[in-house]
Formats: sequence, structure tokens, C-alpha cells
Amino acid sequence: MSDTYRVSIERLENGFEVTVPDVPAIEAAKKAAKKSSGKGGAELCSPYTGNMTKSYAAATVPDVIKIIEAALKSIPQQEFESAFAEASRMANEED
Repeated sequence: MSDTYRVSIERLENGFEVTVPDVPAIEAAKKAAKKSSGKGGAELCSPYTGNMTKSYAAATVPDVIKIIEAALKSIPQQEFESAFAEASRMANEED
């Protein structure tokens, strides 16, 4: 499963650190990879482009939820659908 769109929350002494995907950077990297693969057909592995996330500080749980809700709105819906389908398939294979 892809963890490109991973959201994480870390509890700190004075609040939270919320890390969300940097969707514009991810989309730009996808476009660049597609462009670099060109008309040759086979898509090569793209080089490591760094950690495409943004981290925010939040003081309260409602602040954390606001950050996560905004991040989820920016993630393309087809990513949710394909990730759910893949997770369901993997769960069925384990049984």
C-alpha cells in the first residue's frame, strides 16, 4: 500500500505536531515523472524527491482536527478508493 498520503500526529510536551501530505508537491512530482517517462512507453522509477509533507504545530485537539480535515479535503478521492480496494484485497488474502 502506498503511504504517499500518510497523516501522522505526535504528542509533544506543549501540544501536537501534525504531519500531512504536501499534495501540490506530490502532484508536481507525479507530473514531472510522467513527463520524464516520455513517449518511450516503460515508466522508470523516479529518483527520490524528498519528504513531501508539511508539519504543523497544534495546541489543542480541535486544532489537530482542523489541520487533518483540511488535508483530507486536498487528497484526491480516487486515492481513497484505490487504497480501500487494495487494503480489502490484502485482508482477504490473509484469511
